[in-house]
Amino acid sequence: MRFLISFIANDQVEISGNILGIFNLTSGSLNLIPIPEAIDLRFHHGMGLCHTGDFLCMGIIPKFDRLTSYLLVIDTKTGRQQINKLNLTKAIHGITSIDYYRLLATSTQTDTIVEIALDENGRVVFEDIFIDLKGKEYYQRLHECALKNYPSCNYRADLKLDDQHHCNGICTKGNEIYFSAFNANYMGIGNGCIVKLPNYELVASDLVHPHTPMFTKSGDLVVCQSGDFKITNITKQRTFECSGYVRGIAEIPGGFLAGISKYRKFSKTENRWKEIHKDGNEINGAMVERIDINNNIHKVIDLSHYGVKEIFDIIPAKRNGKYTTGGA
Repeated sequence: MRFLISFIANDQVEISGNILGIFNLTSGSLNLIPIPEAIDLRFHHGMGLCHTGDFLCMGIIPKFDRLTSYLLVIDTKTGRQQINKLNLTKAIHGITSIDYYRLLATSTQTDTIVEIALDENGRVVFEDIFIDLKGKEYYQRLHECALKNYPSCNYRADLKLDDQHHCNGICTKGNEIYFSAFNANYMGIGNGCIVKLPNYELVASDLVHPHTPMFTKSGDLVVCQSGDFKITNITKQRTFECSGYVRGIAEIPGGFLAGISKYRKFSKTENRWKEIHKDGNEINGAMVERIDINNNIHKVIDLSHYGVKEIFDIIPAKRNGKYTTGGA
């Protein structure tokens, strides 16, 4: 079984800045996918992944510029790549396919969901705001809940105008659209949610940093509670413990494949940011874990020696898909 993993890599010169790879679950090996384009990938983040038609799509954002986003499109028949600079999508996070060569993407910086259409060559031919989330009733409820339950929480004035919702992950089930979000003014507390469109139904709340919602083959809604180091099955109300900041999950026989990233915590005694594991020990980088149905954790692969410090998304690869012109 092969899986595609999008990365946030270190920016040292000696590291190539890879942001996408193919992980083989059977062998435990990782093949990095080169992206030989003009942008310097050492300073870019690999974000959401999805397949649409014969294309693999991945969102890309610059490390120091949240107003710019790119969409990488790979033809899985030939391995040919196309990079598109987006106009309306700012700080792209999650993406999902809603039709053949049609996508929805979360524009996290602007609190909007954007519709994108591609032509047969993978070029963006349409981009428009699908829904503007600012001022919606569900978000006001979360805002009031945060004030009521966490009166001493840290208010981030720098996010007062943008990224209020931190709308990040997005997925579909039939004609229904689900997205994860949390109140970015109140970081580190359980005010996250999953919302179903078009009626803004609050499907789940009191989540801690929810990311990458997805549906299992049996139809269960599952989401990462990244800040609590958990995977939660919303449908069955069951939780699976992970060993770190979990973001990016894929269903496998008997459980889940989970991306574990560095978790940043400020040490007042040492006056520095520490990137830690759940047990409190510092870690070198990201890793992939397998979580079985009995809530056992199995370490699969350590990605730190590839320069990977965070994982954003994991999806199954197409069985015979070509993701590079070399055939990987």
